[in-house]
Amino acid sequence: MSIIDAQKIWDIDRKWLGKHSPTGGEVHPDLIRFKGHWYCGFKETGRSRILRSADGEKWETVKLFEWKGGFVGRPYLSVAPEGALMVNTWISPLRREDDQPKARYEKSVQDVPVAPVDKFYVTWLSQDGLHWSNASAHHSRLNFSVTWHNGICYGVDRDGALLYSCDGKDWICLTEHIWPDREEVLSYDPHDLSAEPGTQKTACNETALCFDPQDDKAIALARTNPVCAIIGSAPGPRYDDWQWQDLWVDWNADGNRVPAREAMGVQLGCPVVKQLSDGRLFGIGRADASDASTNRSMVTLFWINPSEALLTPFAKLDGYGGYAGVVEYDGVLWVACSNNSFPSYEVFLVKVDIPE
Repeated sequence: MSIIDAQKIWDIDRKWLGKHSPTGGEVHPDLIRFKGHWYCGFKETGRSRILRSADGEKWETVKLFEWKGGFVGRPYLSVAPEGALMVNTWISPLRREDDQPKARYEKSVQDVPVAPVDKFYVTWLSQDGLHWSNASAHHSRLNFSVTWHNGICYGVDRDGALLYSCDGKDWICLTEHIWPDREEVLSYDPHDLSAEPGTQKTACNETALCFDPQDDKAIALARTNPVCAIIGSAPGPRYDDWQWQDLWVDWNADGNRVPAREAMGVQLGCPVVKQLSDGRLFGIGRADASDASTNRSMVTLFWINPSEALLTPFAKLDGYGGYAGVVEYDGVLWVACSNNSFPSYEVFLVKVDIPE
C-alpha cells in the first residue's frame, strides 16, 4: 500500500454545536469530481457543508445545507445523467421543548410540510455546483448512497427495498425487499456500542450498489450485524432475484481466507463499491477495529471478487476513520475521510496509489 499524499482540507469549528443538537459524532465525508472541480460534502452538527476545489489543494465552502427545526444528515454526492450535481440525504426533525418530549414538529419547516416522523428524505440539485435548487422532499426511506446506471438512479432504503428514480427526486419501489431475511438475538459485541445484551436487530442496513456494464448484473455489498458484511447479486432489468453469500476476507493478501467477522471484528461501515477504469471491482469502508472501547476503526480499501464472495484489502489507512468517499482520477484513488477519533472534527484528502 502506498499513500502518495495526505492533507487536511477542513477543520470544523469546535465551538459550532448547532441548535438543540449533540456533537454529531463523525463528519462522514463524500467526494466527487464534477465539471472540472472537486466537491467534498460532509456533515457537521445539525448541518451539512459542501466544499469545492479546482486542484485538490485549496478548498472553499460553496453551500451549507441547514434546516430550521431539523438535523441534516450526511450528504451523498452523485452526478445525474443530464449533468446536475445531486445531493441526497435525510433530515431528522428536532423534538419539541415542552411537556411532550417525544412529539415532533408538525408545522411547516422552510415552507415544506413535515409530518411528525423521525426522519424524512430530501434531494438538492445544482447545475454548476454553486447555485442549488430548493429541497425536494420524498416519501422514500432512502438514506444510503445511490448509483446511476443507464440513466436511472438506484438505491436501497432502510427497509431493504430497491428503489429507482429518473430524476433523483421521485422514487419508485422496484423490488420490495432484497436483503435475506435474517433476525438474530445478539450477545453483546464490544465493537458495536449500540448493541445491548439480548437486543434483537435486523441483520442488514447500509448497502452499496454497482452495476456490471457488460451483462447489466447488479452487485450489492451490505453491512450486517453480526457477520460484518454480505455480498449479493441479481440479474437485470428488474433485479428481483437476489443471491447472497457471507463474505470471506484475505486480510493480509497471503491466501489465508477467513470469515469476515473474524478478520474485521467490526461491521463494514458504509461500504462503497466501484469499478476501476481497467474493469477491476473494488470497495471502501470502515473496517478493522482499532479500539474496541470507542468503536473507532480505520478506512480500508479492498478488491472485490463477487464469484468467490472474497474481499482482499490493498490499503489500510491507519489514522483515518469514519465513512469515506473515493474517486479514481489520473491513475490515483482520491479518498475523503476523517481523523480516526471520536468525535471527529477534521476532514482529510488522501491519495492512494492503485496496485498492479
